[in-house]
Amino acid sequence: MQGGWKKTLGLLLAALTMRAASGEDEPYKDLTLPFEKRAADLAARMTLEERADQMQITMPANAKYGIQAMRWGGEGLHGIAGSTMYPDATAMGATFDPALIKQIGAAIGEEARARANGSGAANPGGSGLVLWCPTVNMVRDPRWGRNMETFGEDPYLSGKLGAAYCSGMQGDDPKYLKVIATPKHYVVYSQELQRNSVNAMVSQRALHEYYLPAFEACFMEGHAASTMSAYNAVNGIPCSCNEYLLTKVLRDQWQWQGVVCTDSRAVNMIFSGHRYTDNEEAAVADAINAGVDIITDSAQARITPLIVQAENDHLLKAGATERAARNSLLAKFRLGLFDPPANNPYAQLRVTPEMTQAHVTLALKAARETVTLLQNNEAPRGFGVGKLLPLDLRRVASVAIVGPYAPYNLYGSYAQVLPPPGGTGTPEVRYDNRGPSPIAALQAALGDRVQVRAPSSGDYDAQVEAARVSDVVIFIGGNDTRADRSGTDRSSLDMPGDQLALLARIEKVNPLIVMVVTGGAALNLEPLKSKCPAILMSWYNGEQGGNALAEVLLGKVNPAGRLPVTFYKSANDVPAMSDYEVITGRTYMYCQKAVCFPFGHGLSYTSFGYDDLTVVPADGGKLPPKVGGDSGSITVSFTVANAGERDGDEVAQLYVRQVSPKITRPIKQLVAMSRVTIAKGDKKTVKFTVPLKSLAYWDTEHSDWAVDSGAYEVMVGASSEDIRLKQSIELE
Repeated sequence: MQGGWKKTLGLLLAALTMRAASGEDEPYKDLTLPFEKRAADLAARMTLEERADQMQITMPANAKYGIQAMRWGGEGLHGIAGSTMYPDATAMGATFDPALIKQIGAAIGEEARARANGSGAANPGGSGLVLWCPTVNMVRDPRWGRNMETFGEDPYLSGKLGAAYCSGMQGDDPKYLKVIATPKHYVVYSQELQRNSVNAMVSQRALHEYYLPAFEACFMEGHAASTMSAYNAVNGIPCSCNEYLLTKVLRDQWQWQGVVCTDSRAVNMIFSGHRYTDNEEAAVADAINAGVDIITDSAQARITPLIVQAENDHLLKAGATERAARNSLLAKFRLGLFDPPANNPYAQLRVTPEMTQAHVTLALKAARETVTLLQNNEAPRGFGVGKLLPLDLRRVASVAIVGPYAPYNLYGSYAQVLPPPGGTGTPEVRYDNRGPSPIAALQAALGDRVQVRAPSSGDYDAQVEAARVSDVVIFIGGNDTRADRSGTDRSSLDMPGDQLALLARIEKVNPLIVMVVTGGAALNLEPLKSKCPAILMSWYNGEQGGNALAEVLLGKVNPAGRLPVTFYKSANDVPAMSDYEVITGRTYMYCQKAVCFPFGHGLSYTSFGYDDLTVVPADGGKLPPKVGGDSGSITVSFTVANAGERDGDEVAQLYVRQVSPKITRPIKQLVAMSRVTIAKGDKKTVKFTVPLKSLAYWDTEHSDWAVDSGAYEVMVGASSEDIRLKQSIELE
C-alpha cells in the first residue's frame, strides 16, 4: 500500500508540474491561448499598484510576471530621428497615393523595430515600438501651426492615407505587430493658441462628417492598435476625459479594442488648463473612467500613486484599472514581448546596409511623387524659351539659384536637427546634410553643360546680380518650421516680406523665374502668379528632396503631386480660428470664394484627356437603385488618355454632390481617387466602386447616417475645380 501511495503521489506531482508548464494554472503564459485571454488573465492577477504601473508612459519592469520596462511612445511621423527621413505628412498627402504611403509606413515600422531589437540595454523592453503617428486631424484652417503634420483638409484623403500608413507600419503578420501605430490627436485638434484650454464647439454633423472619419478609417481599415487623445475640449468636455468620444464612439459605435493614451500632460491639463476638475487626482479618475488606458504625463513615481489614491478614494469605476491594464498588456502581447523571439518574425529584424539603401530609394520615390507643379505659363515675349519647365538646356546656358532655402533640404516637424553647412542654424529649422541640397543636386545633374551661379543666400545684392547675368532664375523660398510648428499659429498666409522684396528686385532684372516653394501649409501665392511663369510646391520633402527637385526641374521626372489643401488668397477668406464649423465656408467643400489654387490641383509636363464616363449600380442593375439607409454602392468608370509627348502620372479624382439637398451639403466632396501611370499615346480605364454611404450625411435627429433620395451629380476630373466629366443619377 505504501509503495502504491508514493507512486500515486508521484504521478499527481508530475501531472501538476506538466499543467503548470503548459500554462493551465497561469494562462497568460500559455502560448496556445489568444492574446486577449492571456492579457485578461495577467491583468486580473495584478495588484492595484502593478496595474497602475502599466497605465503610464514610463512602465517599470515586473520580474514576477516577466514584464520588461518600456516607454510608451516615440515619434515616427515621417521617419525615426537619425534614420531615413521621408517627406513630411502634408507632402505625403500631395502624392494622393495610398500604396506609396503604406510602403513608407512599412519602412518606418521596420526601422523602428530593427533599432529596438538591436538596442540592448540602452533601449530595454521594446521601447520605440509604439509610434505616435500618423496625425489625421483635419486642416480646417490654413493658419494652424501643425498643418505640416497632417495629410490635408479632406476626410476621405486623410482616411485612406492614414489607414495605409497604419497598416504598413504595423505589418501584415496575422498574429504579431511590427510596431504600434497611434493616430492622433483624437479629436478636433486644430489650434495651437491656448490648446491646453481651448473648447472646440462643433455640431454633431461636423463631428461625424468631418472630424471623425479619418480616425475611423485608421481603426477600421488600417487596424491601428492605439490612439492619442487631444489637448482640447469638445463641446465643453476635455478630450482626455470625454466618455462620448473615448467610449461611446470608439468602443461602442466602432467596436475598436485598442489602447487610448493621452497627449503629453493632457490629463494634468484637465484641471490645470481646462479647470474641469478641482485637482489632478480627480482628473486622473475622470480620464480613466472615460476610457483612457495610458497616461503619458510624467514618471511612474508620480502617476502610480495618483491612480492608487483615486481608487482608494472610490473615484474610479469598478474594474476601470483592470480594463486599462488589460488593454496595455494586450498591446505588449501583440508586440511579442511575452513570447520567445523565435516565434515573432519581427524580432529578427536588424538595421543593415541593404535595408538603409532600400529606404533611401523609397525616400527618393516619395520625394518625386510629392512635388506639385502649380503653374507653368509661357515666358514673357522676346525670351524664346516658351514654358520654363522643364528647363530646356538647348536654350539655357546659365542658371541662378537663389532664395533663403537653396542651400538646404528642410525636413519639417519631428526630425533630426542639423545645422546648415558652415553655420549654426536655428533649432526650429530642420536642415539635412545627408542627401544633397537643391544647389548640389542641380550642379551634379547639370554637370558642365550649364553654368550654375549660387551666391550666398544671405547676400541679396549678389543674388540679384546672379539673376541679372543668368538665363533663368530658380528662387527657392517659402516657409520653414519657424513658421510651421507646434505651439504657434500663423496670423497671415502671406510669403515672408523679405522674400517678396528680394523677388521684386530680381523680377526687374530677369523675369524668367521658377519659384520653388517650401513649407508644410497653404500660402498665399497670388502675388507670385504674375511675377513667376513657373511655380512649384516642393513642401518639406525629406532627405532626398534636393535630388527630386533637380529631376523635376530638368524633366527627368514628370511631376504629378496634387494639393491636399486649398491655397486661399488671404487669411481673411476663412472664418475665425475659433469657428470649428466647416459649413461656414471652410475647405473646398464649402468655400464659395475664389481661391489662389484649389484642392486637388497639380499640373503635368504632359496632358490628359477624360472620356467614356459610366455610372451603374455595383450589382449590375439599372439606375436608379433602391437604397435603404447606407446600403448599396455604385460603380463609376471612365478612360484617361495621355495626349502629350511624355509619360506621366495622372491623379483622377471623383467628386459627388447632392443637387437639391434639404439641408446644406458640400459643394462637392471627394469620394475616390486613383494615381495612374500612363505612357504617352496610351490610355487606361479607371474604375471606382463607391459605397452609397459616401453620399450620406449625419442625421442629427436619429444620430445616424442617412442617404436622401433625389438627384446626385457624379463628377470626374483632375482637381476639385478642373472637372472633366459629369453624370447625374437619381436615388429612390
